[in-house]
Amino acid sequence: MTQQEGATFLRAGALLLVGLVLWGVNYLVKRILDKRAPEAQR
Repeated sequence: MTQQEGATFLRAGALLLVGLVLWGVNYLVKRILDKRAPEAQR
């Protein structure tokens, strides 16, 4: 594997990790808000 390929894989992994973290934060916040205000659900 060349250094260029390594950097590409590293960047792809970092982007996947960022996306996973954002999804997890969004999921937790939505759960907390749903528990706090069940009447707000549509």
